[in-house]
Amino acid sequence: CKKGVVVAHSLAGLIRTKFPTKEELQKKLAQEVVERIQLESLTQHERRILQLGLSIAKDAVGRDVGAITSIVTFNDANLRGLHKPEELLIRRAELSTLGSFLVVLLHEYAHEYGTDGAKSHVDALQGYLEKALNIMEGAYAAID
Repeated sequence: CKKGVVVAHSLAGLIRTKFPTKEELQKKLAQEVVERIQLESLTQHERRILQLGLSIAKDAVGRDVGAITSIVTFNDANLRGLHKPEELLIRRAELSTLGSFLVVLLHEYAHEYGTDGAKSHVDALQGYLEKALNIMEGAYAAID
């Protein structure tokens, strides 16, 4: 149970600089990982999407992102993915389709170049998506 207390204005200012705001705490709580999903726990369909998506992403970004990708469930069920230094967290629900998984994976990897909406982030994401689609188009054409 938390209760508010009245403190001197100068102390309140000091506290504000040392502790996160309510909004910052809520954002941090939403981004908490509830569970890291082990490969053995995935369905056959999810494993196939993961395998295909990581293979395409490797060619699109020029790096084996599988080594830094974790499938998780977040505290906030609406959070699709999260970029951390040297780690990409993707929610399990994104493994429902290849498109969904690839978009979130490439979006999160593009954060290596900037934050959401930054030109560097958007440019990187668009470049990765174009490469991924070209890879998929080439695979499709080979089947034809």
